[in-house]
Amino acid sequence: MPVFGRGRRECPFDLLAAAFRAEVEVLLPVLYFACSDFAIESILKVASTLPMECFFTLLRGREASIDRLSKFAADLPERLTDEIDEDICQKDEPCLKNAYYKDVSELINADFESYSGEHIVNAYLSRVCPHCNCFVVNEIERRRRDIWAEVPRFFGCPSWGILEEKFREITGSR
Repeated sequence: MPVFGRGRRECPFDLLAAAFRAEVEVLLPVLYFACSDFAIESILKVASTLPMECFFTLLRGREASIDRLSKFAADLPERLTDEIDEDICQKDEPCLKNAYYKDVSELINADFESYSGEHIVNAYLSRVCPHCNCFVVNEIERRRRDIWAEVPRFFGCPSWGILEEKFREITGSR
């Protein structure tokens, strides 16, 4: 369904340009992040519709986001194995020490939604007990929250807390 005469896939760029021009700072991190999820070819196609500063911020933030998410994916198996408390596992030896991670490299450059704990456990991890499974899902979700907290910084924006205060001022809500 079109929005403002555009296909939905094109809307984040239009909204980013509008929010940037209107200086609606509270919307910028979410819009930058949504746009950064597109392939570079798609971003380059709409480059002329974005203010130059906005375009460069998008590219820099996209790089920071890709870097952070790639490190997350690359470090995930080792970090989870190192961080699990032996009391969590039902087996004599923590099953994460012998777990099989398959095709984790597919997570590199994947969209942020692909990083959900449930998705990663179901798609990339095998041979773990229910307790370790739960641990992995919770740890991944915790790390996703950490990454989400960094999103404004990727794009040179104030923290979520500051943006939330500004949003409350704008909307008159508490």
